[in-house]
Amino acid sequence: EAEVINDAVCMRVFELFRTHLLKARYTEPSAGDEPPSDPDERTELFVGDLSASQLEHYHKAQSRLDEQGVMEVCLETIANDDVEAKMNPLNTCAIELAIELQIGGNPVTQASVARYINSQNGAKLLTALHERIHKTTEMLEVHRVAQ
Repeated sequence: EAEVINDAVCMRVFELFRTHLLKARYTEPSAGDEPPSDPDERTELFVGDLSASQLEHYHKAQSRLDEQGVMEVCLETIANDDVEAKMNPLNTCAIELAIELQIGGNPVTQASVARYINSQNGAKLLTALHERIHKTTEMLEVHRVAQ
């Protein structure tokens, strides 16, 4: 039971960090702007749509999380994935956060990934990723043949 609770807490923390980064890519309406006529109008900016100052702000948000060790925790979680089992939600959250930390080509977070891969834990991460890709490819092949 404690492991399940810990996974749930970790997932909430990963989602909180990811939401923090997503908010760094949202635009705030100007004071004189009319409210959008379409409530579903996109306010999230894709990284390619960010101005230089917005991208700098986004990179700073990513770097602050990286300085606190968030990227390393994500990579550790992914490296410790049980590839024989179905991917659990904690690993999915870790992957989504790791991707969000990499979006936009932040050199600080990229350097953290490179350091991790070049550390003694890197082989475990790469093995887990390789095995997960291999298993997924096998499942896709079985699905393709079945159709």
